[in-house]
Amino acid sequence: MNRFVTIPLLFGAFFLFAAEPNRCTAAESADDASVFAEVLPDLASADLNKMKESQQTLQNLCFRAGAPGSDAEKSELNALMTAQLDQPIDPVAKTWILFQLSRTAADSEVDAIAPLLADSDFRVRQQALRTLVAIRSDKALEAVRNAAQAADDAFKAEIEATLKVVSYDLTIPVETEWPLCLPYADESEVDSWLAGYDSFDVTAKARTVASLAVRGDRKYRGYVLEAVKSDDPDLRADGICALEKLGTDEDLPLLIELAKDPAVERFAIVAADRIEYPGFDEAVLEGLKNADNQDDFFNYTKVAVARHNADALAVIFDGAAKYPAIRANLLEWGAPLAKKSDLSRFIQLMLQVKNSADRQTLQKCVTKIADGDAQPVIDQVNDENRVALVPLIGRIGDENAFLFLYKLFTDGSFAERETAVRGLANLPDAQHAETLLTIAKDRQVSAAGRIAALRAYIRVISLPEDQIGIAITDQEKLAALKSAFNSADRDEERALVLDRVKAVRIPESLAFVLPYVDDPKFTEPATVSVLELAHHDFLRKEDRQAFADALKKVIEKNGKPEWVDEARRYLTAMEASR
Repeated sequence: MNRFVTIPLLFGAFFLFAAEPNRCTAAESADDASVFAEVLPDLASADLNKMKESQQTLQNLCFRAGAPGSDAEKSELNALMTAQLDQPIDPVAKTWILFQLSRTAADSEVDAIAPLLADSDFRVRQQALRTLVAIRSDKALEAVRNAAQAADDAFKAEIEATLKVVSYDLTIPVETEWPLCLPYADESEVDSWLAGYDSFDVTAKARTVASLAVRGDRKYRGYVLEAVKSDDPDLRADGICALEKLGTDEDLPLLIELAKDPAVERFAIVAADRIEYPGFDEAVLEGLKNADNQDDFFNYTKVAVARHNADALAVIFDGAAKYPAIRANLLEWGAPLAKKSDLSRFIQLMLQVKNSADRQTLQKCVTKIADGDAQPVIDQVNDENRVALVPLIGRIGDENAFLFLYKLFTDGSFAERETAVRGLANLPDAQHAETLLTIAKDRQVSAAGRIAALRAYIRVISLPEDQIGIAITDQEKLAALKSAFNSADRDEERALVLDRVKAVRIPESLAFVLPYVDDPKFTEPATVSVLELAHHDFLRKEDRQAFADALKKVIEKNGKPEWVDEARRYLTAMEASR
């Protein structure tokens, strides 16, 4: 099907979370390869918040890699992205990767992108076309021309039109082509065109529906609703997207019902989020109040949160109390609407969640709502919930949190001291690292408590400069990690040190970790750290010979194939930059 007009609507659905390029995230300080591996699974997540976060993180990486002077980082990031293009990942994820490559790719990426001009998914095909046109080199445009020869008539016409536009042929009468000109035609002409709608094939109907959405006249909403109910999945998706522009509060129950279908859930929620119509937010709130089953209630929740309807939070809390099977989901979704004043109810409901993984997720929500102020959570602590809330107070980690936890550690019973250690081990930075180290050496603390304190010390002392919270040099960080390695009683903590050394980006870190590549107990963390240190061009340049020798050692060791490939890639990059 020809989607030349519908694709902006679809991009509206999938890429609604594209945001400003200069916004920084914690992920920017991490290694690009590990960050990419972390976000890849969620680029097409059915959870809109996870999709938003992962897509934004990848976009931030691409903005940074695309900056002047970042050629090595850009090349490595492009390699990570293009490596996924021939993998069986979700088309939404693949389309987003292609969209980012339109910012960073060059001739070297054309060969990986060009095959997607024949992809079975129209979103992937169209973004591949736009990405290659954005590259704009002779090689990229030639790949587009070659694809036109094998494309179906509809896509071939789109390719030819795109090539004309990129050549700045302003004589193309785009607005005169039917039905693309529907947004600009007289009403009588529109009515005349629509008189034949029932006889149109699916392609013509899809193009018509998309054009009517651009026109924005709700008089033609019936055609959109007909498309929404179509058996053709693509036409149905186009119809749902068109409701973003033409929908009313009467369409809300339909969208809620459609959201139960995994195939179109994302389209339906996004459409309901974007509809601008008098009284629509009131209809969402009313629908949430009157939902008589948990599936409808959950979908109304998603819409209310997406529309930032703060009045919905109290109703969502009531639903979380009423529907235990989805309590954790409702609290997680409702968290963005919550303020500190809502923490008492949120925590009360969170404590009723039994699943440990769900509880961990909700603790992160509480930490975000608290926004660095532990007092609202401290105020909720009692004898019954202390074991659950004290570790959470540590996550929040302001001075009130530390003072509360340290007093509990020094003045409490043995059980309270052990609970306090769990909270102290969750402190987010190294301001109290020496306290953690002291606890790790305190034989009056249980072995589990000492281990937790030492692991926390290793974590916080290796944080990057913008997160560590204290003034400390990289050399001092490395010395602290070496000391922790030598004082550790177990190989697990020694392995953690070898893993965290990768965050201390100085050549001396390579010298420390490299010998452990040969120790079977530590081969994996040591190798990963060697490769992560070698990922950074500025480090490789500081001691070319040391890094070249280390990478050759990884290759000769012949461990995991991905390690060998990565080491060879960095060696090649070093040789190319001589």
